[in-house]
Amino acid sequence: MKKILQRLFIPKPSTAILISIPLYVLVGAVLAKEITGPVAYLAYFLSSYALVITCIAITRLIPSWKKSFLHSRFYLWLTSLPIIGSWITNDAIRIRTVLYIGAFINLLYVILKITTGTIYHSAWLILFGLYYLFLAILRLFIIRADRIYTESNDFRGEYKTYRFCGIQLLVLNLFLCFITVMASRLEGTIDYPGLLIFGMAFYSFYATIATAVNAVKYRGHTHPMFTAARISSFTAALVSMLSLEIAMTARFGAEDISFRKQMTALTGLGVCSIVLIMAVSMIIKSSTWFKQNHN
Repeated sequence: MKKILQRLFIPKPSTAILISIPLYVLVGAVLAKEITGPVAYLAYFLSSYALVITCIAITRLIPSWKKSFLHSRFYLWLTSLPIIGSWITNDAIRIRTVLYIGAFINLLYVILKITTGTIYHSAWLILFGLYYLFLAILRLFIIRADRIYTESNDFRGEYKTYRFCGIQLLVLNLFLCFITVMASRLEGTIDYPGLLIFGMAFYSFYATIATAVNAVKYRGHTHPMFTAARISSFTAALVSMLSLEIAMTARFGAEDISFRKQMTALTGLGVCSIVLIMAVSMIIKSSTWFKQNHN
C-alpha cells in the first residue's frame, strides 16, 4: 500500500510534469467551457491531484536547485551586499519577511473581497472578507509578539502567544464552519465578475504552492512564532482554495445544484477539519510546554 501511494503522489519530477501538463490543459478546456458534464466534474478532482504532485515535485527539486545556486558566482555577489546578504543568509529574517508579505497580501485580500462583495451584492464575498480580516489581525498579532518575545528568547511569552493563536484559530474555525454550512444549505455561491475569477485562481494556487514550499524549507525552525506563522499561512491557503471551489462550481457547474452543494460541503468539511486539528494541536503543544516548565 505504501509503495502504491508513493508512486501515485511522489512520482519522479519528470513523470509529474508529464502527468500534470495534460491535466492542466483539461482544466483549461473546462474553464473555456469546451468540456461540460461529468468530464468537467472529473477535471476538478484531477486538477487537485495535479496540483499535489506538482507541489511535491517542486519540493523535491528545491535541494538540487539550492545547491547549484549556492555555488554560483551570482550568489557570492549577492551575499557580499549588506542588506541583501543578511536577508539571504539569515533564515529568521526571511521567515519574518514572508510573514510581513503574507499579512500585507491578506489585508489586500480583505479589501478586495469586501469591496467586490459590496459592489456586486454578494454576502458570501463579504463573509469571506470578514474571515480574512480576522486572519489578518491574527497575523499582525503574531508579528507583534515575534518582535517582543523572539528576539529576547522569551519562550514563555512565545508559547503564551502560541496558545492564544490556537484559541483564536479555533474561534475563527467556528465562523468558517458557519460560512460553509450556510453556503451548502442555502445554495450560496461566490460570483467573481469577468476574468477576476482567474486572478483569484492564480492567487489560490500560488498561496498553496508557496505554503507547501515554505513548510518544507523551514521545517527545521521550531520557534513557536515561526510555527504559528506557517500555520496561519496554511490556513489562508486552505480558505482560498475553499473560496475558489465555491466560485468555480458556481461558474462552471451552475446547472447541477446538488453537485455544487455536495462539493461545497465536502471541501468545507475537509478544510474545517484540518484547521481544527491545527488549532487543537497548538493549544495542546503550548499547554504541554507550560506543564513541563511550570517553574
